Formats: sequence, structure tokens, C-alpha cells
Amino acid sequence: MNGEHVEVDDLFGDGGTLGDTVTLNLPLQSLPVDGLAQYVDDLHRASTEQRRLAWSRLGCLASLAPDARSVNLAHLHFSGSEPKWMLSKERTIDLSANGDDQHPILQLEWSQSGIDLTLVDAAGRVTVINIISVALNETAVVRPATLDREDELNQALAIYWLNVDRPYPTFIHASKDQGKWKYMAAKRRPMGPFWPRGFVVVTRRGTLLFHYQRPDGRWAVSNAGLRSLTSTGYLLSHAAVAPTQDNKLLVAAQNTHRQLLVYVATIDLPDPRQDPQMNTGPTISIENIRASVPYTILNDSNAQHNDSMLFDASSQFLSHLEIVPTSDIQKAPQLPPTIMAFYTPVVTPMGMANDGQLGMTTVRRWHVVSAEHKLHSGFDAMQSKTNDTTLSRRTDLQRIEDVHINQTISTVQKVDGGEHLALGGADGPLALHDPNSLTPLYMANDSAEVTSMAQTGFVFPPYSRGLNLAASPNACIVASLSNDGKMQVTHVEHPSGLTYDSTDSTTVEAAIAAIILSSARSFYSQVSLNDIMLLVTQHLDPIHYPQLIHSMFKDLFGDKDFIPGPEPENNKKPVVARVLSLVASLGHNPSTDQRSEASMLSWLSLNVRSCALTFMGILQSVRQTGGLEWKDPEVCELACNNIRWTLDLCKFIVDDLFEMADDNISLHNSEKQPHPSADSQTITKLLLVSIWPRSSLKSIARILRGIVRATQDPKTTLAPEAAAAFSRMAELIEASPLKMEPLEQLLIGVEKMVHQFYQSRGMTDRDKAETERFILSHGQIPEVLQDVMPRILQDVLPTTRTKMDRLNLYMEDYSWLGIREDKKTKVFKRDFVVDVHRKRILRRKGLNRFRKCVRCGSVSADLVRMRHWPQSLQTLVLRCVCEDVFAVVGLEDT
Repeated sequence: MNGEHVEVDDLFGDGGTLGDTVTLNLPLQSLPVDGLAQYVDDLHRASTEQRRLAWSRLGCLASLAPDARSVNLAHLHFSGSEPKWMLSKERTIDLSANGDDQHPILQLEWSQSGIDLTLVDAAGRVTVINIISVALNETAVVRPATLDREDELNQALAIYWLNVDRPYPTFIHASKDQGKWKYMAAKRRPMGPFWPRGFVVVTRRGTLLFHYQRPDGRWAVSNAGLRSLTSTGYLLSHAAVAPTQDNKLLVAAQNTHRQLLVYVATIDLPDPRQDPQMNTGPTISIENIRASVPYTILNDSNAQHNDSMLFDASSQFLSHLEIVPTSDIQKAPQLPPTIMAFYTPVVTPMGMANDGQLGMTTVRRWHVVSAEHKLHSGFDAMQSKTNDTTLSRRTDLQRIEDVHINQTISTVQKVDGGEHLALGGADGPLALHDPNSLTPLYMANDSAEVTSMAQTGFVFPPYSRGLNLAASPNACIVASLSNDGKMQVTHVEHPSGLTYDSTDSTTVEAAIAAIILSSARSFYSQVSLNDIMLLVTQHLDPIHYPQLIHSMFKDLFGDKDFIPGPEPENNKKPVVARVLSLVASLGHNPSTDQRSEASMLSWLSLNVRSCALTFMGILQSVRQTGGLEWKDPEVCELACNNIRWTLDLCKFIVDDLFEMADDNISLHNSEKQPHPSADSQTITKLLLVSIWPRSSLKSIARILRGIVRATQDPKTTLAPEAAAAFSRMAELIEASPLKMEPLEQLLIGVEKMVHQFYQSRGMTDRDKAETERFILSHGQIPEVLQDVMPRILQDVLPTTRTKMDRLNLYMEDYSWLGIREDKKTKVFKRDFVVDVHRKRILRRKGLNRFRKCVRCGSVSADLVRMRHWPQSLQTLVLRCVCEDVFAVVGLEDT
């Protein structure tokens, strides 16, 4: 049947309705009502029961409570007491305050951004819950169900959130060429229609509802009837919605008479810039797409069940309706949208089909194509009375071959941004499939090309099966519901185990390439990386961590990002922070708060980057508004604390340099008794030699000098209201025993010395970049730069030594930086914690509720969004310095 085009035109091309032409005459039978049988029965009757468990792209997992009158939320976090990644405690969202718990919830759906959760109850009422931006587990009802009248026929069969018109980079695949993995980059352009916060609901009555939030914050709704239903009076049982390339919506549905219906919906949205009050609301137009489908499911001669005595196609019923849209990736094959209808058999209480065989799912598929209008052949002999013989093109369906799956499919979910399809059920684990061919991705290609982790051998274990399954954003974890309704997770596994002594290098390389590919997609699409982190920490042998990290630095960044000289523009790239965050996390043990050298280097680099972004915001404010946004005492305090932390880190580095020079501690003089600060001197060397933290520190030195100059230079126009705040910042900088000018001279001298070493060894730009990658991934200074520190101590440090107050540097207390392992630092860590953004010291016993980073465990005391802060600062503090999200916890959760 592949490629067969089914014509359904009547003589003049304008008669009849789709309800008359698309008929699936499947006999009604008495369906079982126990266990799996009951669940499959529910799927056959309606698609309202298909979404009881769902992940958001932010990594938040939502499930319906057993009574279906409340919603539970959980998220992945790294537990310091275990230590390992695990699911957090479930938090129940109370819906009773708004009267949203009067009816059982039938379906839930996350928005494309992952911050809004839609709930539709049995009375057809819609609730929208928003994840408050400051924390992953703080929510608010932004649209109560009480806005809707109760109507059971408004129960949702399909929910689709509109995209935001915001293209972003992605990666199609990774291929190995001459021993090096190359990642094919492309741009992803989401398909419309676009609206900041709006979603479409297809109801049981056959109405398309568009719920949207107006610019003034109020919610409104527009609707349109699916026209072929109005004349027949049929109700719908299943529906699916997907966007098209021309910014319309493709709608597929089945009615209670087993008729398949297909529409194209056009939503004309007003421009808020031209009509800010939205006096004219959206208009929705519906176009019927007519098609004819054979009445029976045709057997495939290649299928294992081609014996008609064993397989009865008439006993199968529609359980899932899905639409795979055309890929929104520019370089990907542009296949037409595909409608998929999953038919599963009636299941007995013993878990068997009614014919006594194991479960079998048949998937019938249609391409939605643009076809030319054809007239009846009788018109061929007639002479055209006009010169225009062009016929308009219309949208039609093209039947393609069926796919048979030896499993009763109860879960159908798009993952990896819709590039893969996850299928699973109670009689088999969740598995990824190609959405176009439905072929399993497990070990689908050779080890020289990688498209997904499943393709390289990662697979969900056999016991990861169930009625309600949900794959995580990167398809590394499957969530399910236990018998008592609790959420539980299982991660994918590699059959080789990926251990150091049992896995060949080719297999490890392909697995690491797949992890990097998934991570890169996650970095650029703002999807949570934590399911990948769980997989890596619990399944990949730590001996492979340096290889993974080095490959990530090598494959996701160009050589120019690591070449000393002009300062690279890396501070503003979120992907830099996300890769550094991965390094910092893999080498960190929260239970002892100890870090490897590579982890400590990345962690300090993240904090330095955060401070640099804060200081950049200050200078930008001076240029734009005279620094008016920083007049607030609380904002000024944050800036001063960040200045204080940065100055202490720089003083710490210089103090270590003095100690190394005096004691002649170097890598070539290890016999001498080391100074007590020797445990931190490796980090000091790495911070100076590595290009990324050194460049950030150099930028900070210049910015802090600029802040001082802003208070002294009459050419700088500071707002009178901000003068006191900037004077306070300048006084703090000027009072430091470490002055910014000699610090900047020191950092420039270090940079020149490193550059000289590279030049003297005849290193190319690629060699230099590879050396910098090694430093960041291994936390070690390579052989080529082993002699650079003695030269810095001998030639660079003396030029600035006389301009620094060494005694005060020596007497400073650096315990709050958390770098050294001395007694003072350990006591500080036991009793205090540092607010990661405010850089304010907090006593642990005084903390009741606070934000905690789900990955690195950093603490933030800001529980609400500070809307009076500068916009750049508001954006910065929403996420941790490691670019992950916060969750609100109590002291008992630490």
C-alpha cells in the first residue's frame, strides 16, 4: 500500500462531507474492565485518559493523584546525603482554593516552554498552573477552572500549546570522520501559529477552543466547530493536533462511529503592537480535508501474524491518534506530516487479546500532502471555454504502509523535540522509534554515525514497563506510577555496562558521542540536562569522565574560543556555563563538599563568570541611565558583596603566588616541605593558566576600575540618586589591599607568558586550543606548560609586587571562598553557607526556607522575584550560577 494515493473527489470536487467518506467499521465488543484490560478499554473509548504523567522541558514531573482531584509535582535533584541523582519528594498542588477540585482531572499537558501546566477535568473546565520563575517547585494558578462553565462534552481529547517564534541552534547527528567526531549543526525554527501563552483544545463535542492570555493578563477563548460533525451529531473519541509549515494547525480526530476526520485550522491572531487592547480577538477558520480509508486493516505479508486464523483485524480498536509534523530543523529531510492511528486489540483480564494471542498493535499511517484537483474523466473530451485551465491544489491524504508491533502499546510520546517517538506498554519496556518509519532506533546504525543514545545501545531495562509511562526530556529516564500512585523513575542502560575493563573503545566513543549529542541539543533548546546527568553518574564509569568532558569541549566549541590573546566573548554564552556546570558536578561530592581539581576550576570559573555578568550590567546601566537601577540599597548591597567576593578571590590568588615565590614551591621542587597553602596552589595555577577564568578576571579588573572612574571622572554622568551607591562600591574597591591596576598588569603578564610558551614550542592554534581543553577537562597543567609558573613567579610577579600590600593579603580570612581544606574552612562550611548570587554569608541554623540548586546544591535566599531590580540582574538570579534551576526547600531537606 506504500505510496498509494486514495482519490475521494466527487464529480465536481465540492460535494459530501468527510464524515461520509472516512469510515472505520470496527465492531463494538464487550470490553474487559480489570487491570490492563480496563486501561486498554479506556484508551479505546476516548483519548481523555492518555496523559496522567508528563515531564516538562525544565525537568519537572507532574502526575495525577490516585483520586484524580489534585496534581503531584516532583523533579530530579542531586542528593548530597546519598550522594546520587534521585526524584525529589512529591509536592501536591492544592486546587481547592479556586474550586478547581470539584471534578476529577482527566488530562494534563505541559506548555512548550515547560513553565505552564494545563489540566482539564471531567466537566470540561481548564486550569493553568504556572511554575513561578524563582523555583521549580513553586506554583501558582494563573487560570482557574471557574472561568469555564461545566460541560462534559468539553472534555479535552487533545491539547496543544502554541510555540513562541524563537529559532535556536540544534544538532542533527554526529559522525566520525578520520578519528574525529563531527556534529552537524542546524537551526530549528518552531512552527506557528505563535502566541506567548495560548493553547488549543479539541473537545469531545467536536469544538476547537483556543485559550489565550491577553496582553493585560486576562484569559479569553475563541472557538470554532469542526464542521463535518455539526450535521451528523457525532461525538469525538480521539484527537491529535500538530503545527504545519504554513503556521496552521493540522487536526485529526475519530468520532464515535469510527470515522476518521482530518482538518486544517487557521488561527488569525491580532498584532498586539497594533492593537494592544485586543479589541479584535482571534478568528478561527476550519478546512475539511477529505480522505477515504479502507474499512479493514490490511494484513502485511511480511508480518508475523499474517495467518488470518490467528489474527483478527476486526478485533482491534483505535487507542492513540498521533500526528508527526514536518521537521522544523532546516537541514533535516522535509517529509510531509504523518497521521498515525494506533489500533490495539481488546485485552482479557489475563493480559491476552481476545483471540488468545499476545498483544499486537497495528499502526495505520497517512501522509498529508498537497495534491492537484482532478476532474472526472468525462470532462477530458470537453473543450475549455476559457484560457485558464489551471486547477487549484488542495490538501489530501496519501496512505502509506501499515506497521505492526508485537506489543500492546499503551504509551505514545514524542521525545527529543519531536525527533523520536517513544512507544511502550505493560507487556514491554519503552523504546525509541524513528517517527517516520517507526523502526526501532536501538542499534539501528553503525558506530560511525550517531543520531540518538538508543542508536548506540542505550535501552530501557525490561522491568521499565507499565500502564502510565513518561519519558524524560532527553529520553534518558522513564517515569511510571506505582500501585499506590507514587512516581518512580528508571534510567536507560547500556548492555556493555560501559565499565573501564569490559567495554571496547569504539563502543565507549560512540556512547560518549551520543551523550554529547543529547547534551548539546539540551544546551541550546533550554531543556533540562539532569536526566542525562543521572545517566552519566549512575551508569558511566568515572574513568571515562575526562574523556567525556574533553570531547565536549572539543566538539561544542571552536579553536578560537580557547586561543589566548583578544578576550573571547564567552562570558555571555550560556552554553559555556552549562558545560562548566557539567564538569563541576561530575567532580563534586556534596556529602563531604569536596571537589576534584577540574571540578573546583569549573566551579570557581562559574562564580567568576556570574560576578563578571553582574559588573557588566552595572557599567551598561551607567551608560544608559546613569546607574539609576543600582540606587536601591538591596541591589547596591548585592553588588558590593559580589565585589567583595571577587576581590577576596583575587587576593587569594596573589597571596598564593607570594607563598609559592617565597617557598619556591613548584612542580620541579617537590622535595621541599610544602607550605600549608600548598593544597590550594594547584587551583591558583589553574585559574591563572586557563584562558577562560583568566580572561574573566581580567575583564573584572577593568570593570572595577571603570566603576571607580565613574565616581571621579566629571565626564561620566551618574544619576544623582545613584551617586551614593556608586560611591560605596568605589570605596570598597579602593580600600582593598589589592589594587585593580597592578592586578590587571599581573593578569596581562601571565597571559603574555603563556603566549610566549606556546610560541616558543611552535604550537598552532589547534595545538593551543587542545592544551586549553586539557586543562579544563582534566584539572591539570600539561607538560608543555609545566615551566610557565616558575617563569611567572620569576619575571611577572616582581613587576607588581611593590604595588601590593602583602601583609594584609596574608592576614585575610579566605575561608568563605571554600577552596582550601584547612581547619578554618571546614569549620566555616559546617556552620555557614554563602548565598550564591548575593555572596552573603548565612548561618545554617538560621535558614528555614530557601532556594537550593537542584544540581550543585548552592543556596539562594531570594524566594520571590525582585521586580524592582535591574532586568539583567533579575534574569541572572533566576537560575544558579551553574545555569540550573532552584527548588524551594527547608532545612530538613539539606
